[in-house]
Amino acid sequence: MDFGTLLKEKRKQRNISLRRMSELVNLGYSYLSDIENGKKPAPNDKSVLLMADILNLSENECIAFFDSAAFTKEKDINNFHIPVDISAYISNNEDIKSQIRHNKNKT
Repeated sequence: MDFGTLLKEKRKQRNISLRRMSELVNLGYSYLSDIENGKKPAPNDKSVLLMADILNLSENECIAFFDSAAFTKEKDINNFHIPVDISAYISNNEDIKSQIRHNKNKT
């Protein structure tokens, strides 16, 4: 399921209006509507994390949410995107960054 559809589904399940969600995440109403309707990719990582928190997503729901957000961002050929939960983990762990760089150089 694409990010916008997933966001809309979870938002409606939690009885949060589009207007209220836009206020909570500090994104424009029209912009958020465009995201939900597949016209725009997922917003920045900070907003995606905040949305997941507001929606009180389970661990499995978060995985699907973060993966789908990263996938929509991959349409932007100028950037490489990985799910926000993974990038946050890597960014905060020097050992993991070293291991990734080491393994990358092996290939």
